Amino acid sequence: MRSIFFLLLLLVAENCQAERTFVFFRHAEKQMNFSGQLSCQGLNRALRLPEVLVPRYGKPDELYASAPIEEKEGSSIRAVATLMPIAIQTSESIGLQFHARDTHALVSRLLASDNHQVTYIAWEHDHLVDAVKELVSSTGGESAQIPSISPFDYDSIYLVKLDKHLRFKSFTLEKEGLNQLPTQCVNPIES
Repeated sequence: MRSIFFLLLLLVAENCQAERTFVFFRHAEKQMNFSGQLSCQGLNRALRLPEVLVPRYGKPDELYASAPIEEKEGSSIRAVATLMPIAIQTSESIGLQFHARDTHALVSRLLASDNHQVTYIAWEHDHLVDAVKELVSSTGGESAQIPSISPFDYDSIYLVKLDKHLRFKSFTLEKEGLNQLPTQCVNPIES
């Protein structure tokens, strides 16, 4: 009797595992210098992202941003700054273990995470598509379906869904719908 109970419990636990959703997006608009910062328009986008992403995809269980390179002048913190309003509103920490080029390590970590249904990943555009392609191909999907991203595209969302066994289920290219935000900061500093 006890073994039947444990068998049923195991079957229920197996069926309770939900699909995994990975929401990849580029950091918001950047300054036209080497400061590594968001522009005012980028800050406005970052502040609006929680109201766009959370209702659409759900509250994230994990957040990742491409980490700045240590000891490099002008090293970019744009991905972190883009994700910060979501982290604050959801009380989730941001994983900063990986530089933008470390897509293999990122994907390995994403697939090793247990019990996380929704993960947001803010990344640098040159390597965002590499990370998405690696996730798709390593889970049985066709990476050729993943389109490149324009250097001027700050609005695209690369959405990857895996089934409960971490097998590729779908890829969708979506839009944030935030391209028309003001280019001025909310409370500009007078010079």
